[in-house]
Amino acid sequence: MPNFNPSELQNLSDLLLSSDEMNTTLAFEIIGGNNVGMELVSELFAIYKMSNEFKNKNKAADLLKKLNSEEINEAMDRKSYLDGYASRNKIKDYCKGTPLDPMKLALALYNKYGKGLQYLVSELDSPALSTLLKSFIQGQNAFVLEGKQITKIPKELLQFTALEKLVLTDNQIKTLPKGISNLSKLKALHLHENKIKKLPKSINKLKELEFLDISRNDLQEIPATIVECTKLKHLNLGYSRFGKQFPTVIFDIPNLETLDLSWVTGGYSIDMPEGFSKLKKLTSLIFSDSSTTSFFPNFPRFTSLTGTAEHPIDTNTLALAKRAYEQNKEAIEYLFKHAESDYITSMLKDLMDGDKLVFDVAVFLDRLPKETKDCGIKELHLTYRYSTLNTGFWDSLAHLSDLEVLVLGDDIRPTSSWENVMSEQVTHLTKLRILDTNQFGFTKIPASIGNLTNLEELNLSLNVEETEIPESIQELKKLKKLHIGIKMMPSMSEKEEAKILSDRAAKYQKIFPNCAVSCSR
Repeated sequence: MPNFNPSELQNLSDLLLSSDEMNTTLAFEIIGGNNVGMELVSELFAIYKMSNEFKNKNKAADLLKKLNSEEINEAMDRKSYLDGYASRNKIKDYCKGTPLDPMKLALALYNKYGKGLQYLVSELDSPALSTLLKSFIQGQNAFVLEGKQITKIPKELLQFTALEKLVLTDNQIKTLPKGISNLSKLKALHLHENKIKKLPKSINKLKELEFLDISRNDLQEIPATIVECTKLKHLNLGYSRFGKQFPTVIFDIPNLETLDLSWVTGGYSIDMPEGFSKLKKLTSLIFSDSSTTSFFPNFPRFTSLTGTAEHPIDTNTLALAKRAYEQNKEAIEYLFKHAESDYITSMLKDLMDGDKLVFDVAVFLDRLPKETKDCGIKELHLTYRYSTLNTGFWDSLAHLSDLEVLVLGDDIRPTSSWENVMSEQVTHLTKLRILDTNQFGFTKIPASIGNLTNLEELNLSLNVEETEIPESIQELKKLKKLHIGIKMMPSMSEKEEAKILSDRAAKYQKIFPNCAVSCSR
């Protein structure tokens, strides 16, 4: 039998479950060596499994062991750690076959550590759950329950009909119930980071709704009734799973001002359906969180655009591209294909520094526009990582017959063999003085390298297996600086790498005795 009366046990429970560890320490001092029986077993078990306070954790363990319960000892020894969100299944698993009461354990975990709410939402009776949910109401009309891994929206929550803001982000909610229509005063609904697949048709009853964030769900469809939410201004659909079934119904939401469509296709590449230009009031449009990603090949590639209430975003496709360029230097490839010649010429002048054309943003070029012929370009720098240059781009280098400098930065990706590009297009640029392609790995140096007789600086990258040097390289008689990057095998030791670098440098130095030669990994 315990050495404390019921009132004293309740006081000890309150101290043990206090968020202040000093109160927990005080409770253990009061208990001392006395017997508390099974009355405080849930509190002690929660502290043993969850506490970061070493002394209190050990004291809880000592009291639990004094119970001489084989089942409790086995639960204590389980390697599965009752951490994170203390899910409903994990709580049940720990309590199965033991004197532990799962409800008491969940309450103990929640009261002291803020864990176990998933269990409580699923298992509490309706009056108790209503009382618990009231604790999440902030102010007069906001309900905020974030990051607790609840799997459903309980019907008890839908009784709070005065709510104007509902925040249920970062949970595991799978469905939005039809009863959401009960919350007819709702202005903001935050459902970011859940597992919701579709919205109910009854969403049209939320006549006051202005803000809806359902990003990072498993969303696959939006009901046509959403257009009846005529006050809806802000819609975030980012990272949905619409696949090839883009929800064109959003084009008919009459007062939409901000729209996030990042990764809405779930990775599928589709043409943007007709109707986008019906959105006349947008002041913020987000298409991607990366300028290197686009899933709408018929649409400009950009990250985000902004406008104002007085001057909203023009959603005509070409106008979008121009705004993307003017705000973020994006959509360059779209404009090169579709903009009028005068606009392309002004873009080129904007991108140029003197006679140097610089692409220091991600570009995915099929070709250089014909307007480059008349811009006096002598240097071309493509320095942004992960840009893609299609075969037509290399063919269009013919426009740049006076090019003297070509610099390609990290991870610029040609869509055809780089050796072919080098042989067939680049080596025809006979006025080149500087060629820097260090990030490209050649399997061999093309024989046509000898055509570049005006080269003064050459920076190439070779695979370690490539040792053959074409005789034509000796035609580079003006070469003053040569750097060769060697792509080593992962299995090579530092000593092996050092010898290869030394040998290669000596080999090239012999060919170019008056040239500054260097080799690096």
